[in-house]
Amino acid sequence: MFSLTAAHLATLAGLSHWLRKTSNAQLIVELNQTVNAPSQAASSILLDSVPGRVKAGPIAEEGVTKTTVQRFDPNHAEAAIFRQFGISQKVISNIIKYRNAGGYFKKCEDLKKIYGFEEVWLEAIQAYCNCADTKNRIQSEMSIIPININSASADSLQILKGIGPVLSSRIIKYRDRLGGFNQIEQLKEVYGVQDSLYDILQSQIVANGKLTTIDINTATFKALIRHFYIDYNTAKAIINYRDQHGEYEEVEELQNIISLSDSVYQRIFPYLSAEKNDTIK
Repeated sequence: MFSLTAAHLATLAGLSHWLRKTSNAQLIVELNQTVNAPSQAASSILLDSVPGRVKAGPIAEEGVTKTTVQRFDPNHAEAAIFRQFGISQKVISNIIKYRNAGGYFKKCEDLKKIYGFEEVWLEAIQAYCNCADTKNRIQSEMSIIPININSASADSLQILKGIGPVLSSRIIKYRDRLGGFNQIEQLKEVYGVQDSLYDILQSQIVANGKLTTIDINTATFKALIRHFYIDYNTAKAIINYRDQHGEYEEVEELQNIISLSDSVYQRIFPYLSAEKNDTIK
């Protein structure tokens, strides 16, 4: 069994200090791949002394641990994979944020556009980095059946790139409160759906189905103002007109309200109805 002398330990301590200062990711990976030489134990101890190292399983005969680096796709790799190359947690977070926002690495060199990503890290991962075939990815995306955002469950929405549990929950809550999406562009009104994410989603979604409407002949002030598009003044104007002229024959009568602008009318029109409420005499 290979044993470490005091001299070995002193040498390892010196090398570990140098690695912390230089962040030489390539040397870390090369040492980590030395699995058959007698110096395996020394290499493993050196790797384990570097902050942020990821340990694999124990090596029974040596009593030490080692890390096995495999080929990976930066579009799907977990944080632990990036840490194997000495990449800082801050930069790893930037990579994950970029992917969650819909970003995609067509080639490994694209990692350089991530804020804080250093050239030495790119050199270290080149031999292991393998981006998925872009052509096949585009074809795969085009073959996806569009998701109806008016009926999709939270799990279905999470199939879409960039939408996780939190955002899918927000979309459904907004949809239910709104009465459904009349156009897919309304998805941008949901907190967390930025223009960059919408640009990716718009070809994968549709807004089909009947909307939930508010009957302007029976709705109370509270019921009207609960809708996202109806403010205090609009709700008061709708009720005041009804009190003065009786029931609405059709929703289009709202255009007779002078204080109601055309832009507001066009926005709320799909979410209103004028039901006949004849009483039996």
